[in-house]
Amino acid sequence: MDSLQLKLLPVEHKVLRDLRKVGGEGHHILVAVSGGRDSMVLLTLLKRLQPLIKSPLYVGHIHHGRGDRVQTIFRNRARRFVKKSSSLLNLPFYTNKTLPRAILRSEAELRNFRYKELQKILTKISRKSAATPYLALAHHQDDLLETQIIRLIRGTGLYGLKAMSVLSEEKLRPLLKCTGEEIQDLANKLNVRWLDDPSNENRDTLRNWLRHKWLLDLEKKIPGSKTSLARSLSNISSNDKKSTINVLPIHKQSLSRPEFLFLSRDEKCSIVARYLVCLKISHYTQGQIEEIVRRLDNRRGEFRFRLLNHEWRVNAERIQALKV
Repeated sequence: MDSLQLKLLPVEHKVLRDLRKVGGEGHHILVAVSGGRDSMVLLTLLKRLQPLIKSPLYVGHIHHGRGDRVQTIFRNRARRFVKKSSSLLNLPFYTNKTLPRAILRSEAELRNFRYKELQKILTKISRKSAATPYLALAHHQDDLLETQIIRLIRGTGLYGLKAMSVLSEEKLRPLLKCTGEEIQDLANKLNVRWLDDPSNENRDTLRNWLRHKWLLDLEKKIPGSKTSLARSLSNISSNDKKSTINVLPIHKQSLSRPEFLFLSRDEKCSIVARYLVCLKISHYTQGQIEEIVRRLDNRRGEFRFRLLNHEWRVNAERIQALKV
């Protein structure tokens, strides 16, 4: 065993095993770093593991533009902080050169802008390195649980529970099997410095309310319940995915119409939900799934309709949705 590997903490060994399991070694990796605790721990951890995984690392930080006075000051400070941290770690630093013209207000607007700009950086790295880099994100087990609960509240159905994985579509989440407590412990032991985003304390957003109120109260009432809930949702998601794959496979981004029409209504809803995930549509409701199923339950030989920014094309043999 490598001498460095012997010095790793237990959580680092767990992350290293997951990286090796998904084939994450040797790939160029762009680490998305906001300057907050989770992303700074991820950056520090990957830098420590770099001699073992032998992956070229890059740092990407996205400035979300103007906000209120407090938010604008924080965003400017965060960019300087991440740039300095990258320099101390001797890692290339990338950031967006243009800021959004309008103020980004919702979580969805911020996320869409962030991924759009990160994709530009990935393209730039790919051209320079002649390789397809991974985008490393700092999502962890608690983030996954919050996302699953939010999707249940919004009525996305069981398949909406399959929200994240360690590696999917060049997105790498090395911390996904780590709890928030483990990440905090790692931050303490590795003396990681970070900045606290003031917007994280805003209880008006559903995610922050779940994180700072509901889940904490649940854990106080029933110790260990957060871990049990996460495990239960993961098991439900896994079982549902296996059952829908057996019912009707997705072939070349389309569905077999004759087979679809023979399914029960619940099976149709599960298949449509899985198909939406394949189309990279994550923000949908159970009501929208039921509306799609209602429209697909049509005996006409050929027809089209539009929903979720996609045109659904249906003929005698196939069902296919194309982005518009």
